[in-house]
Amino acid sequence: MRRINLGKLPRKGFYSVEAPGGRSRDETDSMVRWTSALLMAHVETSQGPDLQILREEVGEEAVFRIESGDCVATNHAQAMVIVDENEIILSMRSRSSNNNADASVMIGFENVRPMVVSADGVGEGKTLAVILRNFEEGILHVLDEDRPMARLQPGLWTIQSASVPDGQERTSVLQMEAVKGQQRWN
Repeated sequence: MRRINLGKLPRKGFYSVEAPGGRSRDETDSMVRWTSALLMAHVETSQGPDLQILREEVGEEAVFRIESGDCVATNHAQAMVIVDENEIILSMRSRSSNNNADASVMIGFENVRPMVVSADGVGEGKTLAVILRNFEEGILHVLDEDRPMARLQPGLWTIQSASVPDGQERTSVLQMEAVKGQQRWN
């Protein structure tokens, strides 16, 4: 099993390590092929907009973080994504005195067989609402605290989410598992 070392959260130099006792690479047989990630953080300042955009290709593992505004929590936006094979963690926060801060994430992936995606919050914080969208088939699923699970047919999907400008960090973990047994798609 792979785990990402987040000891002190440096701005650069994230790396993964093999955790003892995990499954071998052949046993995990990844169901998801990650494509690309787009992260955006924006704050309106007295000097004009501070817009930071990050677009990167995603492999089996990746950590992306972007922020804008000042270090003071009253004028700041931040988005972070951690991808670990069949699991993804999304974390976002934004705060501005006149709600002029926002952050958003969009990540593409392809699944080769039917799967179930479940969303859970992390710690005591609030959970992000997440949209799973298949543009080709016109399918849209919203995952939140009331609807924490969706079944996805094979195809090209995006994960989309945005911050709420109240300064609270919202974090969600999406876990992707193969559908067991026969599944009928309508």
